[in-house]
Amino acid sequence: VNIDWKYKRAADGATFPLSSARAAIAKGGKQFYEVGYDDSDWESVSLPHAINAEDSFDGPGKDAGEASLYRGFMFYRKNITIPESDAGKKFILEFEAFRQSIYLYVNGEMVGYYEAGISAVGFDITDYVKVGQENLIAIATYNTSGRGMTDYMSETIPGHEPGDRSGVGFQWNTADFNEVQGGLTGNVNLYAKNMIYQTLPL
Repeated sequence: VNIDWKYKRAADGATFPLSSARAAIAKGGKQFYEVGYDDSDWESVSLPHAINAEDSFDGPGKDAGEASLYRGFMFYRKNITIPESDAGKKFILEFEAFRQSIYLYVNGEMVGYYEAGISAVGFDITDYVKVGQENLIAIATYNTSGRGMTDYMSETIPGHEPGDRSGVGFQWNTADFNEVQGGLTGNVNLYAKNMIYQTLPL
């Protein structure tokens, strides 16, 4: 699952909240997470993908981290086909590492989000995928820091729009504990499990 991803950084001036960031890259009346969205001008990348690799160590470091590092939303898309032989199984999509939040869409529908990016997380995508067909995986992720910035992301209060900054600030959201190296910085794994299975160490 780690090869052939499409990647785009949020537009300047529209790096947060999620609703503004995704609206700024909408095209042809479609959002980035919808099937049929034109991502032909997005960068092709493989995972792990640390987006700050290109702007690290080119500016002065402070106690709040390097001020010149990009901090904001970034987006990924990938099409996967699940073989017919896996029909009837449970599908779990695992993200080994990212920073700081992750918002997952499958075939245009939001599966869920996780906003404490210091550990791996898995999503049950069984009800969202179509076996034997191409499926779109779309991801928004964010790497802001609670130090060195005047504005940054917060947790989503349940029932609110994901990524709307309605709750408290992210936990572990400082460079002291968690570097701001953004992107999907670990492997992404897709597991096809029988309905009775040993749980993953997530």
